[in-house]
Amino acid sequence: MSHVTTLATEIKLETALANGHPLESDPGWTLLEDAVKIAAEELGGELSTNIRDYYGRKLRCDWGIVTEGFPRGVGVRVSRSDGEVTFAYDSYGGYDAIAEKICDSIAQNYTALAVTEALRSLNYQVDLSEEAHPTEGRRFLVKGVL
Repeated sequence: MSHVTTLATEIKLETALANGHPLESDPGWTLLEDAVKIAAEELGGELSTNIRDYYGRKLRCDWGIVTEGFPRGVGVRVSRSDGEVTFAYDSYGGYDAIAEKICDSIAQNYTALAVTEALRSLNYQVDLSEEAHPTEGRRFLVKGVL
């Protein structure tokens, strides 16, 4: 049976909201957008502002990634009330693994970009590199030198 899964993340864009500014002006907004774009490029996907459920119905999102392996796509939504970031997808039919891979890629990219920006804001010289790992998939190495 088709069911849209919504996964909560630990990502929360709350700085702008706390200061009475639009969510899109939050520093994390640009980082999240970049993380989604990088994930789409890495996975050979296309960016969208909607995804589809099993029945082909469109579901709006702030960003979506649609790949050849998962044509329904994974959506990223940011709550306008509290800045919480969630992933949404309909994996009915055996698409769980690819949907999770897309979500993981976005979250990993966001974390690497956020750590890099945090170090830069503290005047560190930052070097970000990525390496493939045989059992853990890919890993990011962030080096900061003061």
